[in-house]
Amino acid sequence: MELIEELIRHLDQYEDSSEIESDQTFHRLELRYLHVGSRNISRNGRLVEIPGVKSRLLEMIETMDESDPLLPVRFLKILEDEERNVLILQGSRKQLLLLQRLIELWDRPVPQIKIEAHIFETNESDALKLGLEFSGRGLADGGMLSAGSGESYAFDITLGPQDTSQGMRIEATLRFLQSKGRGRVLSRPLVVTANNIEAEMNSGSVINIRLTGEKTASLQEIKTGVTLRVTPRLIPNPGDNRSQDEILLNVYAETSIPMAESNIDGIPQINSQRARSEVIVRQGQPFLIGGLIKERESMSQFGVPLLKDLPLIGWLFRSEGNASQFDHVLVFITPTRLDPVLTHKLPDLNMLQKPLKSSTE
Repeated sequence: MELIEELIRHLDQYEDSSEIESDQTFHRLELRYLHVGSRNISRNGRLVEIPGVKSRLLEMIETMDESDPLLPVRFLKILEDEERNVLILQGSRKQLLLLQRLIELWDRPVPQIKIEAHIFETNESDALKLGLEFSGRGLADGGMLSAGSGESYAFDITLGPQDTSQGMRIEATLRFLQSKGRGRVLSRPLVVTANNIEAEMNSGSVINIRLTGEKTASLQEIKTGVTLRVTPRLIPNPGDNRSQDEILLNVYAETSIPMAESNIDGIPQINSQRARSEVIVRQGQPFLIGGLIKERESMSQFGVPLLKDLPLIGWLFRSEGNASQFDHVLVFITPTRLDPVLTHKLPDLNMLQKPLKSSTE
């Protein structure tokens, strides 16, 4: 009934404006990179709704003044087909031409950014000796890493020519440190995200906690380990030199570890360290986040050498206690702009079979 009433109102409007009615036409516009309807994206770990093209066009139409070339807008209709990502436009030929040109300028490819992370864990003393906690000053463009002032830790590694991936250089350097017992590589996540879209990376484990209500019970997930959220924004080079492009990074890093002997109502307490930063780097240039510290408790044995190991009476010369150990987590992040890759069509099956037929005859 409502649909019929709306149709009658439209017919009445057309009767009052026969000139505009005669110029009415439809146009089907398939979007390539934009989204017809609204969508949800993650920002700072929360879902945010982004309006689609239809909503933005309607908002623009509502704010027009009387001199706008799209007027009158009472006959301008915008329909959406979210499944096919298609807009159906109805209006005068002039209106549809203006909208089509506007959307063509708007519907452009979005730059893709590769986010490469290396998560490295080392103990407190080695982190101080390596001099890597906060500055990352030892990373050089030539693939060299200076390990600090301590002579026993000083080394230089040449990892290849200038065009070698910085991520590969960092990984090789960290693997070298690991082989020397200076730490260990926890994870090497790599994701590709669109410009201004948050990428999330997790390295760790998930603890499932059972929550019991009056009538129902449910499980709640608690993530532990290292969590990274990176939102890149490309800053193109004014001279169109992509190698000199810059990328603004909004970075959130968190390390969390459950405390073994601390819980409330069966739920373990989580020891967390968080860091948030916003920095501008050249594309392909590594960025280091340090100062994320994990505390581990372990049972240690102290005593008089040799005597504490004697049978029967050794306990008189030894003692046991909990010892806290602090591990430093270093996060290297390398953003790189990806160039669009041309896709090639698969060859026709009939064309592939032709040589086979000729060879068998």
